[in-house]
This record gives sequence, C-alpha cells and structure tokens, in this order.
Amino acid sequence: MMFLVGLEMVKFARDIPFNWDISVLAVTVAVAVFTTWLTVSSPAWRYTI
Repeated sequence: MMFLVGLEMVKFARDIPFNWDISVLAVTVAVAVFTTWLTVSSPAWRYTI
C-alpha cells in the first residue's frame, strides 16, 4: 500500500511545473524514495501487504 503511495508521489513530483522552487521538488522526490525504500526494506511491511 505504501509502495503505491510512493509511486503516486513520484508521478506528482514529475508533473510539477519547472517554475516551482527546486527544493520543493527535491523534498517531494526524497520523501517518495524514502517511502519506497522503507516499504521494500522493512520486514514488517512484508507481512502486512
């Protein structure tokens, strides 16, 4: 479930216009990557999903 949230965040981050502040884009991508990594690497999530 969290993996899907991460994917949606990445899609959203790619759709942000380039006139946005680059730090906002960087934070959004970082959160998406961290969420995906957490989902893949955490043993607890494997039992939950």
